[in-house]
Amino acid sequence: MKGLSVALAVCFCCVLSHIAQAQTAEETIEDFVEWRAVELLDAYPAAGLVVAVVKPDGSSFTEGFGVKDTRPGAPVDVGRDLFQAASITKTFTAAALMTLVEDGRIDLGAPIKEYLPADFPLPDRFDAPIRVRDLLAHRTGFEVVQFGAWPGGGRNVVSLDDYLRTSQPLQVHPPGQVTVYSNYGYGLAGRLIEHVSGLSFEDYVEEKVFDPLGMSSTTVRQPLGDNHPRAMRRDLQDRLARGHRAVAAGVSPRNYVFTNTPPAGSAATTAVDMTAFMQDFLKASRGDPATVFTPDIIAAMSSRLYQDRRYGVDFGAGVEIRPFHGYDLIGHEGDIFYTKSYYALIPELNIGAFVSVLGDQGTDVAFTLVEETLLKLAGGPNPQPRAVLENRKAPAPFEGRFITEYRSHSTFEKFILLAWGAQRFSLNADGILSIGDAPQAPVRLAPALFEEPENGRRIMLDVGNNGAVERVYLGVGAYAPVTLTSDPLVFKVVAGLAFLVAVISLIVAIIAVVRSRRGATGSRRIALAIIAGAAVSVLVSVSLLAFAMVDFGANFPDSMLTYPAESISAFVYWNYAMALAVGASLIILPLTLKSDIGAAVRSAQIVQLPFFVALVIVFHWWNMVGPNFSP
Repeated sequence: MKGLSVALAVCFCCVLSHIAQAQTAEETIEDFVEWRAVELLDAYPAAGLVVAVVKPDGSSFTEGFGVKDTRPGAPVDVGRDLFQAASITKTFTAAALMTLVEDGRIDLGAPIKEYLPADFPLPDRFDAPIRVRDLLAHRTGFEVVQFGAWPGGGRNVVSLDDYLRTSQPLQVHPPGQVTVYSNYGYGLAGRLIEHVSGLSFEDYVEEKVFDPLGMSSTTVRQPLGDNHPRAMRRDLQDRLARGHRAVAAGVSPRNYVFTNTPPAGSAATTAVDMTAFMQDFLKASRGDPATVFTPDIIAAMSSRLYQDRRYGVDFGAGVEIRPFHGYDLIGHEGDIFYTKSYYALIPELNIGAFVSVLGDQGTDVAFTLVEETLLKLAGGPNPQPRAVLENRKAPAPFEGRFITEYRSHSTFEKFILLAWGAQRFSLNADGILSIGDAPQAPVRLAPALFEEPENGRRIMLDVGNNGAVERVYLGVGAYAPVTLTSDPLVFKVVAGLAFLVAVISLIVAIIAVVRSRRGATGSRRIALAIIAGAAVSVLVSVSLLAFAMVDFGANFPDSMLTYPAESISAFVYWNYAMALAVGASLIILPLTLKSDIGAAVRSAQIVQLPFFVALVIVFHWWNMVGPNFSP
C-alpha cells in the first residue's frame, strides 16, 4: 500500500510537472513581462514603471505598472505620462547630428572648432584637437566632473552656450585616446547642431527626429515657464510623471530635475513614443528605406567610432554597444537621480525593449527587465556566439595595481577617489587573469580579452608594443597602472606624515613657549594664540571634512542637485582661509618670538618645510590645488 501511494504521488508530480512545462511553453512575452515587472516592483522601492517591447515580427506592446505619483496615487498611463529619460537623450542628439553629417554639413573626422563660434574657448592642453567623433564616442579627454550641470531649479537654468563657456571641465586626457563618459561633451555636440543649423537644439531635434517619427509626446524642452522661449509645452508639463526616492516609509516623490546640458539629458518621453523610435531604428538597421532614420545613419550610429576596443563595451554615435549572450546589444541607459531608464535593441533579431522606473534605486529593475525580456524573445543565449578575432599581441605575465582613470579637479571628489583606492590585477603564464579578491577568474576569450562569467562584463587588456599592459578596460571604465604620482598610498603617507609632523611641531612650540622664562609676556601670549589657533584650525578642518562626506552621502542623490553642497563649500573655503592663516603664521611667529623660543619654533618649521613641500607637490599631482581648485 505504501508503495502504491508512493507511485501515485510520483505520477501526480509528473503530471503537475508536465502541466507546468506546458504553461511555461505557452507563456507569452506579454505574460512574462507582466509577472516579472510586478515581481521587480515589489522587490525594489519605486512608485511605478513603464515597459515598451518590439517583437521579432515588428509588432509591439506597452504596459504600465504602479503609479506615476504616490501622493494622488494616479496609475501609470503608457501613452500619456512622460518619464524623464535622462541620458537616452544622447541617442536623440546623435541622431540629429548625424542628419547634418549625412547632408555633408558636418564631418565626423573634423575638429569641432570648425563648427563652433570663432570665440568659443576650447582647451589647448594637448596638441591633438577634439574631433566630432570624439564628442559622440566620449573621447574628448574631459574629466567627469560637471559643476552646475544640475541647477536645482528652473530659475538657475542658463543657455547652453553660456553654460558651456563658463563651466568647462579640465581636459585630463589627450582627445581620442581614452573613453571617459562626458555630459559636457554631448553639450558641445548640441552646440554644434545649433551653430551649423542656425536653429536652437530643441527646435532642430523636434524638426529632424521627434516630428517625423510621430513622437508628439517626447521633448527635450524643460518646464521653464510659459513665457520662456525654450519651455516645454504646458500640456506636456501637466503630464510629467514624478521621480521618487526611497525613504523609510517607502518612496517619496521628488520634483522635476533640471539640467544645463539638454543635449546630454533633458528628454522626457512616453512608452508609446519610445516604441515608435525603436521600431524605426530596427527597420533602418535591416536596410528598409521607408524610415525616418536612413539605413546609412543607423549603420553609422551602430558602428564603433573607434576600433581599438572591439569586442568589449564601447560607444557608437549616441549608443552603447556591448556583447550580450552571443549577440550585439545596442542601447543606452538614462539616470536622472529619481528616474532610471534603459532601452536596448538586438538588430539582427529585430527586437527591442524600453523600461523606465520611478525610483532612485530602479537601475537594476530597468536593466533586469529589459535584458531578460530580450533574452526570452531571442529564445535564450545565442547557441553559436560570433567568433572572437583578437589580433592584439598577447600580454606578458604581470602583477600590479591599477587605478581608475576617473579624474576630477574637485577636492571633494578627489577624496572620494582616494577612498576607492586601487585595484590589483594579475595575469599568470597560463593566461589566467585575477582581479583583486574576486572568487572567480574571468573566462579568457582571446589573448587580451576576458569575460566575467557572473555578469558577462568584458575585460580588455590594452597591450603596448613591448607586451606590457598599459590600460585595463572593465566595461566602459578605464584603469591605468598605478605610478608614484597616482598612488593613493603615497598620497596618504605624505599627507599623514605632514599632518603628524605639523602636530608634533605645534606641541614642541607650545612646550617651548610655556617653559620659557625669557621674552616679553605679550610675545608669549601672541605665540600661544597663534599656535592654539593653528591647532584648532587643523581640528576644524578634519571635522568639516568628516561632516561634508557624511552629509553628502546621507543626502545622496538630493545633494547632487545642490552640488557643491553647503557642507562641502564650508570645508573647501575654510581651507582657503586656513592656508592664508598658516602662511601668515609662518612669517609672524618666528619674528614675534625671541631667543630660544624663536629658535625652537624656527627649528620646528624647518622640520615641517620638506613635508609641506612634498604635500604641495602631491596635491598638485592629484589636481587638488592650482587654478582648478574649487568646491
